[in-house]
Amino acid sequence: MIDSMDKENREIFISYILPCYNMQNYLPKCLESLAKQKISEGAGIEYILVNDGSKDGTLSLLKEFAAKDDRAIVIDQENQGVCAARNHGLEYATGKYVYFHDGDDILTDEASQLVYNESLKNTPDIIIPYAYSVKEDELDKKFNWNTFGEKYVGHYTTREFVDKINRLPVSVKVYKRTTLVNNNIVFDEDLRVGEVYTFFFHALAYSQLVNLTNGRMMNWVMRTGGTTIGYNIDRDREIIRTMHRIDDYAGIFTFDIRSKLSYQSSLYEIVSVFCIGKYKKENYTPEIGQFFKDVIKDKQFKQTLIYFVYKKYYSKRRFLESL
Repeated sequence: MIDSMDKENREIFISYILPCYNMQNYLPKCLESLAKQKISEGAGIEYILVNDGSKDGTLSLLKEFAAKDDRAIVIDQENQGVCAARNHGLEYATGKYVYFHDGDDILTDEASQLVYNESLKNTPDIIIPYAYSVKEDELDKKFNWNTFGEKYVGHYTTREFVDKINRLPVSVKVYKRTTLVNNNIVFDEDLRVGEVYTFFFHALAYSQLVNLTNGRMMNWVMRTGGTTIGYNIDRDREIIRTMHRIDDYAGIFTFDIRSKLSYQSSLYEIVSVFCIGKYKKENYTPEIGQFFKDVIKDKQFKQTLIYFVYKKYYSKRRFLESL
C-alpha cells in the first residue's frame, strides 16, 4: 500500500474534486481524511481543491495541505458557485474515476481502496457505496445513510439497476471519468437546487454498468439549519425547474425510464425532501396560493409524467382541489 509517489510513476486511479467556499471551520477534519487515503501500489490518488472565492481562511488551509501532500493541487477562482467549481475541477481531473467531495464531509480511511476493489469487478460507469450519516460534532454516533439496502448490493446493467432498485439513490456516487467527458456530462450551473441529482441522472442515461456496494466510503455531516428547512417559495419554484431538467434527461435513456417505479419514486423523493409537500392549507398565503397556481398553469410541466406524480401527491391532501 502507498499513499503518495511521483506522478510519472503511477496512473491516477481516482480524482477527488473538492469545491470550497468559506469552509475554514470544517476543512481540517475533511483534509485530515484526505491525507489518510491509501490505495494499492501502482494506482494513484489526486486531490483537486477548488477555492470558489472564499472570504475566510479556506484558501490558506488548502494551500497548506497541498504543500504537505504532493497529490493535491489548488485552483483559486472568483466566486462562481459550487457547480462551476465542480466543473472547473473536472477539467483538471486525470483519474480513471472521479468523486465530488464536499468540504464539510469526511472520507473513511478505506474509501479509495474500496472504490479500487469495486472497479476491478466489471469496470462500472457508476459505483454507489454506503455512507455514514452523522450529526455535527457527534462523529462517534454513526448511522447508515443509503437509499437502497443491502439486499440490492450487486452489479447491474443500467436497465437491470433501474428495474431492481425501489428508488434511485441520492447517496454518494463515484463516476468513471471517460463516461462523463465523452458525453459532456457536467453540473447544470443554471440550477440552484437538486444539481447533484440531475448530474447523476444525466450520467446514468449514458452508463452501461452500475455497481452497488455495502462498503462505506464517507461520513456525511448533517449540519443544523440546513437548506431544506422551512418554507421558501423561490426555492420551491427552482425545484420545479430541476424536475423539468430531470424529465429532459429521461428522454436520453434507451428505454422508457418514465414508466419505472424507481423513477417515479424518485420524483416523490424530490417533492418530499424539500418543502413542496409541506405547505398545509392553513398556512396558505397569497404567495403560496400563487405558487400552486403557477404549477398548475405550467404547460411544460403538465405534459410530463412528473406533473402527474406531483398532482397525485397533492390530491391525497386535497390541496390542488382547493385552488
